[in-house]
Amino acid sequence: MRQRPGLAGRMFSTMGRSGVNVLAIAQGASETNISAVVRDTETQQAVRALHEAFALARTRAHVFLIGTGVVGEKFLELAAEQASVFLEEMNLNLQLVGLANTSQMVWDAEGIPFDGALDRLDDEDRSTDLEVILERLAESRLDRLIVVDATASDTVARHYPDLLDHRAAVVTPNKRANTQSHDFYRRLQSASHRRRVPYLYETTVGAGLPVVSTLRGLLDSGDRIDRIEGVFSGTLAYLFDELAKGRAFSEVLREARDQGFTEPDPRDDLKGEDVARKLLILAREIGMPLERDDLTVESLVPPDLMEDSVETFMKRIEKVDADWRERVAAAEGERLQCIGRITLDSATGTPRGQASVRVRSPPPATKTTRSSSKAPALART
Repeated sequence: MRQRPGLAGRMFSTMGRSGVNVLAIAQGASETNISAVVRDTETQQAVRALHEAFALARTRAHVFLIGTGVVGEKFLELAAEQASVFLEEMNLNLQLVGLANTSQMVWDAEGIPFDGALDRLDDEDRSTDLEVILERLAESRLDRLIVVDATASDTVARHYPDLLDHRAAVVTPNKRANTQSHDFYRRLQSASHRRRVPYLYETTVGAGLPVVSTLRGLLDSGDRIDRIEGVFSGTLAYLFDELAKGRAFSEVLREARDQGFTEPDPRDDLKGEDVARKLLILAREIGMPLERDDLTVESLVPPDLMEDSVETFMKRIEKVDADWRERVAAAEGERLQCIGRITLDSATGTPRGQASVRVRSPPPATKTTRSSSKAPALART
């Protein structure tokens, strides 16, 4: 301890992250030992955390996955492939402690192999209860607990503040949390900062490209955002590309749904809600306190089709084929796209007019830092 400053701080911060309350401390005058008193019920947790921090010289992160659909399954696959890389090159021991879907849950604090997790879940007879999951996560007090929400569930998203308050990091592609009320968005950011745990949602916008972090970097370096404009939906980009080839709207939509390109309910894409959510997230990232009602959103399908079940909607979608054939023809060779736009006052940086989502021909790309069919262009001064 004499030769290495910061060891005491490392010791106590390690126990603090694990939720262990230190009741008393003592340090010898010779600086060769330091002692701490903790509750008997927290001894095992304290020893395990300190052993990992000092004896193993590596960081352990505990992961709980909610959602085992396309995204969740891919996460498990990638984690299994990269686990050895994390351990050998980053000294990071990434350990899966549980996973849940809409019907089942499995929990094992000692660890579950990523490549066998789905089989373990299939063999589990314990039913899913979100309240039980949250209680288990809170009581576990695992150091560096990360909850990965791979769902599109509004119910799960509403519990993010509780998770963050219990010092569980949240990583998610779920857009529902950041597009609740602006007060809820502020509550999320506040909980993350107050508890000093990450709340990461880069994959909510831009098909996994670093759009959110790039936007933050521009602002942090002093750039002023005048306008955000782009094609925010890979699904709708695919749809309009195929419509331009003369294909029927209903045919392309069914194909996109079969290949997993659309949201679980494709009307979230078609009525512009998916784009609206992404636009709302970016608007709030640059400090605009927008609510959903502040956005003008154009739907690609008429309101009467929105009242059906998903399956009935898919059967009746041919109803719009003729209208879209005419609209594509009227564009006279220009490529239509669903464009999201936020415009700010160039002098003050305040909102100018309403943010909008509507179908039109994209403008020529100028003065942009990034542009692609799936990611928005960031206009900068």
